[in-house]
Amino acid sequence: RMLANQVIDPEVSDRVRTISHGDLRDAVAAAKFLFEQVHESSEVAAQTKTQMFTEGAVPALCHHLSSGSAEMRHRACRLLGEMAFRHPGGCRAITSNEHAVPKLLRMMDSDERCDAGLVLNNCAAFCEQSCKSMVECPGLVEKFKAMATCNKSLAPTAHQQHAASIAVGLLNCLSRCPALAQVLVEARVVEEALAPA
Repeated sequence: RMLANQVIDPEVSDRVRTISHGDLRDAVAAAKFLFEQVHESSEVAAQTKTQMFTEGAVPALCHHLSSGSAEMRHRACRLLGEMAFRHPGGCRAITSNEHAVPKLLRMMDSDERCDAGLVLNNCAAFCEQSCKSMVECPGLVEKFKAMATCNKSLAPTAHQQHAASIAVGLLNCLSRCPALAQVLVEARVVEEALAPA
């Protein structure tokens, strides 16, 4: 079979099906395998991403963002983040999924904030349309403002510092989107989050 003039990898198709319909342990293993295939160091990254988007990986991974397994949530975030990297169509597929941004935002209130933040950061970095979609989700800008300044305690942890750098990156991406200028001005993003950072 062909997709956009590229040969379909049957092993990728099998792993996408496993994430969609397999048991949890197999889904975790499939996500690990697919992460290696879509990582920027892989020679087949672009081809694999296109295949995965076409075969329904995004809805399946978004479903796993609320898994009872922390390992599965972590793997789903890592894979979504890598699928969004340098792939505007992938970013749109993620942020247009009705469950993705709300679930990722809920994860921002947990120790998984860095995993979730990286997915949103990559979507914002590589797709202006995704910036607009994300900001439509109530609370996103305020959540990232708070995260951007969470390393201002007297002794911030490495996790807090990493979370803050992700948040600053995302807010910087949003600030480059002309359509969001008024939203960010009203939210005082520069004064309260970017300038202090």
